[in-house]
Amino acid sequence: MPLKESNNTPTLAKTKEYSINLREAVFSYLRKWPWFILGLIIFVSLAYVYLRYSIPQYSVYSTILIDTEDSPGASELAVFQDLGYTDQAQSKIENEIQIIRSRSIMNEVVKKLNLNVQHFSEGNVIKTENYPEGIIKINFLSSDSLIYKKSKTFHIKIQSKTKFELGNTSDKPGEIHSFGKKIATELGDIILTPGTPSIENYIGKEIEIRVLPLLTVSEAYRNKINIALVEKSPSVLKIALSDPVEEKARDIVNTLINTYNRITVENNKAIASKTASFINDRITLITSDLSAVDTDAAQFKSSRGLGVDINSQAQRMAESNLQANKEIAALSTELTIISSVKSTITNQGNSYQIIPGSLGFSDASVNNIIERYNELVLTRNRLLEGATEQNPNIINLDQQLSALKSSLLSSLSNLEQSTNIKLNSLQAQNQGYSSKIYSAPQQQQALNEIERQSNVKEQIYVYLLQKREEAEISSGVPAPNAKIIDPAIVTHSGSISPPRNVIYGGAIIMGLFIPFLFIYIGGMLNVKVQSREDLEKVLSTPIIGDIPRAKRRFKGLISNNDRSPLAESFRILKTNLNFLMAGSQAEKGKVIFLTSTIAGEGKTFISANLAKILSAPSKRVVLLGADLRDPKLHELFNLPQKKNTPGLTSYLTDSTLKLQDMIQKNLSKDMNFDLIPSGPIPPNPAELLESPKMRVLMDYLKTNYDYIIVDTAPVHLVTDTLLISKFSDTVIYVVRANYLDKRLLPVPETLYKEKRLRNMAVLLNDTDYEGGYGYGYGYGYGRGD
Repeated sequence: MPLKESNNTPTLAKTKEYSINLREAVFSYLRKWPWFILGLIIFVSLAYVYLRYSIPQYSVYSTILIDTEDSPGASELAVFQDLGYTDQAQSKIENEIQIIRSRSIMNEVVKKLNLNVQHFSEGNVIKTENYPEGIIKINFLSSDSLIYKKSKTFHIKIQSKTKFELGNTSDKPGEIHSFGKKIATELGDIILTPGTPSIENYIGKEIEIRVLPLLTVSEAYRNKINIALVEKSPSVLKIALSDPVEEKARDIVNTLINTYNRITVENNKAIASKTASFINDRITLITSDLSAVDTDAAQFKSSRGLGVDINSQAQRMAESNLQANKEIAALSTELTIISSVKSTITNQGNSYQIIPGSLGFSDASVNNIIERYNELVLTRNRLLEGATEQNPNIINLDQQLSALKSSLLSSLSNLEQSTNIKLNSLQAQNQGYSSKIYSAPQQQQALNEIERQSNVKEQIYVYLLQKREEAEISSGVPAPNAKIIDPAIVTHSGSISPPRNVIYGGAIIMGLFIPFLFIYIGGMLNVKVQSREDLEKVLSTPIIGDIPRAKRRFKGLISNNDRSPLAESFRILKTNLNFLMAGSQAEKGKVIFLTSTIAGEGKTFISANLAKILSAPSKRVVLLGADLRDPKLHELFNLPQKKNTPGLTSYLTDSTLKLQDMIQKNLSKDMNFDLIPSGPIPPNPAELLESPKMRVLMDYLKTNYDYIIVDTAPVHLVTDTLLISKFSDTVIYVVRANYLDKRLLPVPETLYKEKRLRNMAVLLNDTDYEGGYGYGYGYGYGRGD
């Protein structure tokens, strides 16, 4: 009856299900563990080399608050937002971002920090940039135009404290120069001096100084810098920069912000200066008019001898008239300013310039439009520093400015018209007052007219003095547009690029995945029998055991005291074989055939060692070489393959040869079984095996031996084994792992189902023991013929 599968007993169950075994899949990869170790070593080494030779990048950042608050009266401007005449805060932030990263500002940063001159020194693996000062200082004696436009690399090798070698390339010797001496170069005359007191520590080392064009360096940092709004903060910007030198990145970010603030302050000063200049011009004109009116009044009184006493009626009329005159003066002042502002706007034509602000028009919307117009003009001027007039942002601003200019002129005209109406009304009232005091002396009327003009001019003068003072205060205390929340600092928290953990993690994943992929593809493409599972998927034949692969080349017989996996597998085979033959009815010797599908599967080696292991407990065992076409037993036992060497062929063909004469006994002291070699290769092996003498031989052997081990020919190639299978009690069908094509497994399956081989069981040879048991059965060693 079949036995339950285990490592120590034969598999006699007829397995027909082809289910996937997770344990088998896992062990199939664990058996290949050296490949995974090799993959990890290779990819981790590649990752280490990549990180070793990569230039690390460090990131610094600063946060700033942009002033986006609207000026007073901005609520009146809301009506223009639907027409596109005013910007939202978001639009202003975007404009400020463009200004901060503009070419003009970055050019100033590069010039201030001298970033177009880079110093490098020789490191252990890669060249290291020295910042802010190099080991050697370079002083340019020519104009900045050459330094900012040309590219040049100086290769310097320090010879001593006073001398150095200067060349254009690192692989060719250069000229010897002294520190502090003038040297003529493509960039003009230069002077090199030591940048460190311990210059002798760098003797023999190479220093590299690179001079790059200003625009090249500026564009490089403009592309590298990142400016973005901080999340949930509509007016807070984060300015970040990555660079191999953390201190350089810090200085660039901080200098960029300071330069932006300086330019903002200068623009605010320009507005205040323009307003003050306009007011001073008006004060000069009003002062002249006021002096002329005062002179007229003095001359009028002097020529007519008028005093200060006025009759009561004239006094009351004069008070009413005076109030009307004050209002007329205020309206006249506003009309004068309106006319001046309109003239200023008209004279600008298609250009956009600052309009004097803070003039205090009675209509608040006019003041707000002027203020908004000036803000857009400043924004446009800042954007023009880094862009052309065809820039979409400039075009958008031009459209807004043009609309605001038209709106301002229209508002001024409306204000002028309404002011004239008020003025005409007051003048009509004043005429009424004048008619009521008509009876007063003509001298008093003339004097009143002169005093009225004087009051008007005086009020205008005082108003202009007040506005000039406000402009001076604004110009004296300018506020930057960006408030620094967190300046950029050096944190020494490690590089952000290349990401070491990511690269090493990726290397580990690839080191495991690539071997896995190759093993998986190899398994998919491999058509050889590899494990017992492959046999169980196709064969219903009992599996009697596994013979593991030996660690070293071994073709002999195992010793009696051998405890290696190979020897233990044959002892297990013996146990399983006894169990398999337990139901045999043979009263004499038991005949065990060993065959295979094709040659080279190890049946001869297994036959010899099976004979050795069966003979251990004083059993009489004989090994018969019945493979007459390709005999191997003589090689295993070092017997000559000659015609005069007696064997099975000699016995079957020579009638005079006695059976006892071909039996080899006592070949060695460790060999306690007899041997009948195949003998010379005959021309007709099949016919010989069908000879009657073959039965005589088998009867004799059964009578005189307990076990007869027969090494037969492969069944797929010839029919020799099938011709003599009638003499067998059990047939061990040898299948060699990683050798036999799976497509040949139907051969033993057919023989088993058709019962052409008696009591047939399969033995898996040459299994891989070192890689694990591979589904829990094999040892992992093996042997060929």
